[in-house]
Amino acid sequence: MSYATVGAGSAQEILARQLEKLTGIVMNRIPFRGGPQVVQELIAGRVHFYVSPTLAIVPQYQAKQIKILAVSAPERVKNLSEIPTLTEKGVNFVRYGWLGICAGVGTPQPILDQLQRQIAAIVATADYRAMIEKAGSIAVASTPPELRQVITQTLDDVAGSIREFGMQQEQ
Repeated sequence: MSYATVGAGSAQEILARQLEKLTGIVMNRIPFRGGPQVVQELIAGRVHFYVSPTLAIVPQYQAKQIKILAVSAPERVKNLSEIPTLTEKGVNFVRYGWLGICAGVGTPQPILDQLQRQIAAIVATADYRAMIEKAGSIAVASTPPELRQVITQTLDDVAGSIREFGMQQEQ
């Protein structure tokens, strides 16, 4: 089975390698410069598999040009509720992309607290949730310690995979 990647050491590469190991499926890496090129190769049938951010492939999925086999999120995403999670498919694998808002060292605590309150309020709005869900994501606000834990967990997971698979990011 061939899988597409947008660069050695990329999130897509790491997740594909983790899935390869977990499932025992032998895959052949096919490198590409970017996601749009990969999607065209998927549509043409020249690549079998691609780990992609949901937003990048929703239009082609809705146009019935590609299939989405599963999402790696901890729960189904609302705008693709018919697509099961990997866990539901019997693959014990949960990974997701996240966005974090960071401030510089030394930022006064009252400013950090205000930022966190404002961000949480925005994430709680119906408009924001609808926009995020339409993009195939899950809207979640966190506290600074919760985000720190997500970052730490992600770094540990990624660093272990990079060492295990002998990967380097392309320059």
